[in-house]
Amino acid sequence: MKTIHRIGNAASKLKQACCNVLERNRSVSDEMVFINLQRLFYTCSVTVLVNIVYIWMFYKGLEVNSETERLWRMGVILCHGLSFCLALLLALLCSYFKNRAQTNLFVRIIPYVAASGFLSFGVFVTAFAQSVIPNITPFLVTCMIVGSLIFIRPSFAIVFYAVAFGAFYYALGITQTNPVILFSNRINGITAVALGCALSIILWNAKAADILQGRFIVKQQEELEEKNKEFVFLAFYDPMTSLYNRRKLEELLKHEMPMIYEYDYEACLILMDIDHFKRINDNYGHPEGDAVIRQLAATLLETTRKDDLVARWGGEEFLVLLPNTSLEAGIRMAERLREVVQDSVFTIQEQTIHITASFGVVPLRRDCNNTLELAYRNVDKALYMAKDKGRNCVAVVSR
Repeated sequence: MKTIHRIGNAASKLKQACCNVLERNRSVSDEMVFINLQRLFYTCSVTVLVNIVYIWMFYKGLEVNSETERLWRMGVILCHGLSFCLALLLALLCSYFKNRAQTNLFVRIIPYVAASGFLSFGVFVTAFAQSVIPNITPFLVTCMIVGSLIFIRPSFAIVFYAVAFGAFYYALGITQTNPVILFSNRINGITAVALGCALSIILWNAKAADILQGRFIVKQQEELEEKNKEFVFLAFYDPMTSLYNRRKLEELLKHEMPMIYEYDYEACLILMDIDHFKRINDNYGHPEGDAVIRQLAATLLETTRKDDLVARWGGEEFLVLLPNTSLEAGIRMAERLREVVQDSVFTIQEQTIHITASFGVVPLRRDCNNTLELAYRNVDKALYMAKDKGRNCVAVVSR
């Protein structure tokens, strides 16, 4: 029973391994098609030129001394002529499809047609040569060329080379009459197809591994980019509201202050604080308070201008930078924000509530001798002035 169980486990593992290999080969098939098209374009282009040279040399070469030699030459010319036609057609097809984004059945079979054509060429040239040169060099060369230049799925490669050997075995039986040479060439043919098939399988697996490794690297890079985006977001944005956080706005303000001094233009800072926000947390809970903050953040973004910068300054406080804005325009914007907040309806626990906010405004301009630290102190002072005035109002510190 244990032996049967072990055999069953081994068979199951073997089946799973075969399925994994087949799935891997299927997953890289599209990339292999385009690689084959690129390779075949150049290979077939060179083959066309080689065919022309061979046809010319065999047609204009040495004088024919016998009928056997004449038949051999005519057979070689015929083979190269057919090879020329096939190589030219394949080169044109590869040139057309190699830069296409999609594959279809017709495109997928082009490499296999090329492999069949090259192997058939090797078989027929070798068969025609038997009466003059009783070796299998052309067949060996074509087996090696197909194995090294065309990526064929291992399962298909075995079938291709088996069929090629069958054709080789049969063709030599017709043209080679010496039984010793016939036997030797057929045995050497086994070596040729074995080498070609082995080379094809090895190169396919190596290229498949490269493709999968490339995908893995691309995936890692994409994941790294996503993590970098997350880190940037966490570093410069408030996760609750997606507004700039305090660190980012301070960085932008440090860039803005020298511009104010250099180009002598005005800007404004508005600091706002939700009135009696603790009551919302106490009555409805902190999660609902957070929901109010998120809704308020969206309201501020909708109300401010495109170039204005809105940040969550901390807790229920928000800081707004208004570039190229005079103090009078900054006060008007603060009043507008106050009215919008006062008139807005906020939803928590399926209930609607109204809130108010207090605002402090300070100018940023060269004649105020502003420093960033002083601007922070003044806008905070202006906010407390608004709270002391009874909240839901705007206060200003102009210097």
